[in-house]
Amino acid sequence: MKALDLHNFVAPCLSNIHKDNGQLCGRKGERFLNPKAIYRYQPDGVVVTIPTMSLNALYLDKDLAESIEGYTVSLADLSEATYQVLEDKGLLLDNCAGGKYIESHCRVSNLPYYAILELTHRCQCKCATCYHWSDLDNYHPKKKDILNRIDSLKRLGVSMIEVSGGEPFLRDDLAEILNYISLSSVFFTVVTNGELMGRARDRLLWGLTKAVSVIVSLDGAEDRHDTARRRSGLYKQIIEGAKYLSANGVKINFIFTVTEENIIDLPKAIELAETVQGKISVRPAKIVGAALENKIKSLTYRALLPYMPHPVISNGFAGNQKDSFEAKFHGCAMPVKISVDARGNIHPCVMDRDLVIGQIEKISPEGLSANLHEISQKYLNNPWCKECKINENGLVCAGVCRFARKFQSKQTS
Repeated sequence: MKALDLHNFVAPCLSNIHKDNGQLCGRKGERFLNPKAIYRYQPDGVVVTIPTMSLNALYLDKDLAESIEGYTVSLADLSEATYQVLEDKGLLLDNCAGGKYIESHCRVSNLPYYAILELTHRCQCKCATCYHWSDLDNYHPKKKDILNRIDSLKRLGVSMIEVSGGEPFLRDDLAEILNYISLSSVFFTVVTNGELMGRARDRLLWGLTKAVSVIVSLDGAEDRHDTARRRSGLYKQIIEGAKYLSANGVKINFIFTVTEENIIDLPKAIELAETVQGKISVRPAKIVGAALENKIKSLTYRALLPYMPHPVISNGFAGNQKDSFEAKFHGCAMPVKISVDARGNIHPCVMDRDLVIGQIEKISPEGLSANLHEISQKYLNNPWCKECKINENGLVCAGVCRFARKFQSKQTS
């Protein structure tokens, strides 16, 4: 019986992967599983979605799933590694205090649990590192289309939706959309450039309190951020809006896209996060879209080390860990995450806007699973991965991200 992270960005060829050796934990009694997670039952086990700002889910194998009765777990049956995974993720409780468990059921294994849902292709910024700046054509889908897509995502087993754009706050009906997601028993975050946060009132403000968090994108601090976003005064509005939402019970977090030019501003971003008791996911700029056009220079993980560890920083250079733990899937997130653009097109890779596998309302669970597997196999035929034997008995690693520095350097070497 095993509990593993569902996904780990680290490719096994680049890290020392620690596996469960089966040694029992030696503990007695029973514990309850946390009712604040979502449990997706599928033929090969259970996917457990944990409400955080980033990819964070567990996989319980079929043996462990079948041993769970009434959402209680017998500790004596657990290996030490599985116990630690469940404990560290906050899934083991002494009691569940009458909590109601959220379940979903899929007839197909290996479906994504995470989806980026673009509500609009309108945006008032023109960011220097935007990965899909070329398709921000002001297209604005009808609300009924968005609601249908939410239904389709849930039908396909998605339990975490990243509400995105364009800029989602430009929609007058954002409150209704967020309320619909909340009533669908799906976790969600809202990603924003932050300019309009301070205007949220009444139903929209209430809807934002239901989000796992509102995530504000940063490209630096103060004038450097405003210049990168081509939007004067934006950083000041972010500070005011973040404080306003935080004071009204909305969880605020940040994504800091780090480059050679803006890393100097990271301490100011940390200070802002501390002000609203949030966290910052520090991520490398992927040299695609506007970043390629603007000749942005990305950074290596080594440049971030002076700022690590810091309690508010979340490491978005996730593929650079020298020691890591076994997961059901490693490398590229394609097996667990999809993106749906404002026209309803499914992108298996959010960075690759030319790669489309169909319309979200029309695809079946079987079709989605098969498409993602086929594309993953196709991209494994590269100089980095084609000699690797790890996938001989089924997909375990989808390869190093095609837009990562190390992959691109390997391609040209």
